[in-house]
Amino acid sequence: MLPTRRQAPGGAPGTAGLCRRARTGARRVAQAFSRPVTYVVAPHPDDETLRLASYIPWLCARTQHPVVLVAVSDGGASRRAELKGWTPAYEREFRRSEQAAAWSALTAGAGHIVRLGLPDGDVQAEEVGRALKKLDRRGARWVVAGHPDDDHPDHRAVVEAVQGLGARTVRFSLGTLMSGEASVYRPTRSSEDQIQIAVAAYENFGRQSVKDEFSALRRLGYVSRVVSRSTVPAAAAPRPQPPAEPARAGASEPAPAVTAEPSPPAPAPPIFVLGNQKSGSTAIASLLAECIGGRASLDVLYQTRTRLADLLGQEDAVATLAQRRPKVFAADVVKDNDVIFLLPSLLAAFPDAQVVFVVRDPGTTSGASSTGWTCPGRRRTSRRTSTTT
Repeated sequence: MLPTRRQAPGGAPGTAGLCRRARTGARRVAQAFSRPVTYVVAPHPDDETLRLASYIPWLCARTQHPVVLVAVSDGGASRRAELKGWTPAYEREFRRSEQAAAWSALTAGAGHIVRLGLPDGDVQAEEVGRALKKLDRRGARWVVAGHPDDDHPDHRAVVEAVQGLGARTVRFSLGTLMSGEASVYRPTRSSEDQIQIAVAAYENFGRQSVKDEFSALRRLGYVSRVVSRSTVPAAAAPRPQPPAEPARAGASEPAPAVTAEPSPPAPAPPIFVLGNQKSGSTAIASLLAECIGGRASLDVLYQTRTRLADLLGQEDAVATLAQRRPKVFAADVVKDNDVIFLLPSLLAAFPDAQVVFVVRDPGTTSGASSTGWTCPGRRRTSRRTSTTT
């Protein structure tokens, strides 16, 4: 967790201080981990637990990527805290401690926290966007403890900021009092204790501040309802929801979404590795998959027993092949040198995918080995490859 820094009057850091916090957080995460990061962005303390109590343990159990909580605001403007006689500074410190305990429980102690320290109730999308861009890195994945249809302005500002990053993988989450279709994540036998500890961490303040939300979370069985970015149009981000009271009156409405058959979250498109023959593209694809903690699918045309000649000239060739053999294209890294001849079709089927092209030194020969080669009349030369994206 980042240390508390000195703040400007009113509890909000200046622009320079905000950028320093974001850079420091990004540097610490990058130094600690070389693999892609999953950022969970929470507008306020308790949002990550109310909306993602079952999703976070599920995510941590299935990824080798570090999972980092981006705490946008630490609170400080609660009416309940004012009634208790707490100062804004004391409230922020208390809520930080609650959130840290809950996050530690949900991630089994493996999670990290980056705090932006923006003012509660006055979060601006521009400020959040500047801070998140400092944290963004290639391969970063984003999960938001908020939804474009939220009625809270801080939540909508955070959603707008994350959408502005242009990330290829973004997931939003529905609140406990919201209705809508979503992928449903339920507690497992191994995560039940984690969730109970996380909820209990907010016993002294968080649960007293938003009683209805925590009651609905318990009534719904501590499920998390997550919506992939592809199902939420970007234009819907600023649209407010009707006032909160009618939503509370229909608190039982989320039940159909819980009982409905959930659809799996939309996966991120794979990284495609193409290249010249004998350029080492197979080795590079395998190493790339290992580095990101994923799986590689090699020589997809050979795997699917598909002839390149049968695909040439077809605009939807790759899309059709992916629909016919989804498991092959479900890997994190997909390699086939012949797909370079289908590049327009590939980009049409996977517009957000990253493509790596491996170019071999033309001085080498088809019989070259990974250690080098010898040609009569020439000295031994090391084999070299280069990659372009």
